[in-house]
Amino acid sequence: MGVETRVLPQKDQTDSVLRALREQVQRRADDPEPTPGRPALQSSLPPLGDFLRELDARWRIAVPPFGGHVPVLGPLLARFWNLWNRAAPRLPVFQQQIDFNASTVRFAQRVERELTDLGATIAGLPQDSGERDRALVDLQREVGALRVRLRQQQRHLEEAERLLASLEQESRLLARRVAQDRRPVSPPAVDGPAAPAVPRPEIDYYRFELRFRGTPDQIREHQRQYVPYFAGAADVLDIGCGRGEFLELLREAGVSCRGVDLDRDMVAACHEKGLEVVEADALAYLRAQEDGSLGGAFTAQLVEHLEPGTLVALIDLLGRKLRPGAPVVIETINPLCLLAANSHFLLDLSHVRLVHPETLKFLLEGAGFSALDVRYTSPVPEEVQLEGMPSPGDGGPLDALCRVHNRNMQKINGFLYGYQDYAVVGLRE
Repeated sequence: MGVETRVLPQKDQTDSVLRALREQVQRRADDPEPTPGRPALQSSLPPLGDFLRELDARWRIAVPPFGGHVPVLGPLLARFWNLWNRAAPRLPVFQQQIDFNASTVRFAQRVERELTDLGATIAGLPQDSGERDRALVDLQREVGALRVRLRQQQRHLEEAERLLASLEQESRLLARRVAQDRRPVSPPAVDGPAAPAVPRPEIDYYRFELRFRGTPDQIREHQRQYVPYFAGAADVLDIGCGRGEFLELLREAGVSCRGVDLDRDMVAACHEKGLEVVEADALAYLRAQEDGSLGGAFTAQLVEHLEPGTLVALIDLLGRKLRPGAPVVIETINPLCLLAANSHFLLDLSHVRLVHPETLKFLLEGAGFSALDVRYTSPVPEEVQLEGMPSPGDGGPLDALCRVHNRNMQKINGFLYGYQDYAVVGLRE
C-alpha cells in the first residue's frame, strides 16, 4: 500500500517546452528571412494538451484503496484505511498540498494560453525584411502625423484658453469702467517736480496687454522663477506692476510688497485683488521714499519703454532707495534675439529702445549694485527654429559636412531664435 504524492510527474516536459520556445524565438531573431519548409512557431513546440490533461487529472491527492489480504486483521485494516482515505484530504497538511497542486495546474493552463497567443503573434509578423521595413516606415509616418495633429490641437486649446481669459478680463474691465465712470485714482502726494511720465500712445494699454502679452496665469507662471531672489525680503516694490501678477506671487510667498503703475485700469485690477498699489509715475514715487527704506525692487518689461535719461535716473534712484543687501531684478526684451527684437519690440507702440544686457549691468554697477548676473528666459520653441541635417555618423566626408552645417545652424538659431527675454539680478551693496 502507499499514498500517491507525485503532483508534477513530468517537470522535464515543462522545461522542454520553455526551452523550445526560447530556441525558436532566438532562431527567428537570428534568421529573420523566411526559410522554405520551416514550421511555424506553434507547430514546432512540444504539444501541451496531453501534459495539461495529466496535470488536471492528478492535481488532487489520490489515496488508493487497501489492497492487502492479511487474515483476520485484513478486513479491520481495510476498514481503517478506507476511513483514513476519506478523512486525510480534510487535514490541513493535505489541504495545503491540494491547493498548491490546483494553483500549479492553473498556472500551467495560463502558460499554455500565453504560449498560444505568443505563437499567433509571432506567426502574424511579416516574414520578409522588405515588408517589415515598409511596415515600420508606415508606422513612423503615422506616428509623425499624429504628433503634428496633437501639437496643432494643443495650440488650438492654448489659443482657446487665452481667448477665454481675455474675454473674462474684458468683461471685468468694462464693468469696472462703468462702475467708476472713469474717475481717476488719486495719486499719493510727492515732493518736488514730477518726472516726465512714461510715454504712452493714446491706446487702451490694458486691453493691449490682454491681447498680446498673455493671460495673468501665463505671466504668473513666467515670473514665478524670480520669487526665490526675494526670499526673506520685506517691503519689496514692483515698479510698473501692471495687473499685479508678481505681487500676487510675493504675497503667496509671505513677502510684504507694494506696487506702482501709471495705468489706472491696472491699478484698479490690483485693488480688486486686494493688492497695495498706487497710481503714480514711478520716478516721482521713488523720489518720495526715504533713502534705504526699500527691501527689494522688481520691474518687468518696463525699461524698454524709457528714454535713456529716464532709465539712468530710475536706476540711480534704486541705488539710493534700496537698503544694503536688498535684491533687484530687472527683466526686459532680449535684443540679442532677432525674433524678439523685430517682433515683440515692434509690436508695442510705446516701446522706445532695446537695452543691451551689458549696458544694464553697467548702469546697475554704477548705482552700487553687485553680484550681478544675467538670466536669459523665454526660449523660442524648437519647432520654430531651423532644423539641422541628419548625420550618417560614419566619420566620412558627408558626416563631417553635416557636423559643420549643424554647428553653423546652431549659431544661426542662437542669433535668430534665442532667448526672448533676459533679467539682470543683483544685490545692493
